[in-house]
Formats: sequence, structure tokens, C-alpha cells
Amino acid sequence: MDSRFKREVMLEHYSKPINRGLIDRTDYIKVNTRNSSCVDNINVMVKIEDNIIKDIRFDGEACAI
Repeated sequence: MDSRFKREVMLEHYSKPINRGLIDRTDYIKVNTRNSSCVDNINVMVKIEDNIIKDIRFDGEACAI
């Protein structure tokens, strides 16, 4: 993949994130991916029905690549 294109994709996702924001629901699996060696602290919520991901949400802080 072209490095310029990668940068454009990353900046687009940074400025307009999709599925950002956690919700208060018990039918989602919630996992925290805190990294002790840097600032990364991401929460991910997934709703699975019949082995199919129906929704996924996230929030947190992370280093820029």
C-alpha cells in the first residue's frame, strides 16, 4: 500500500472515527487493552449474535503510528 494513501486513511479515521463511543449495555462483551509501556488504553465492546458480529464500539487513547 502506498505510504501517502496510508497516511490519508489514518487521518480520515482520526478526524471522523466510525463506531467511536461506548454504550451502557449488558449484551456486549467489553475488553480493555491497556498497554503498560505507553499511553495506549483502548476499550472495545462487541455484540455477537449467532456467531456474527452485529456491532462493535471503541473508545480510548493511543499513540499515533
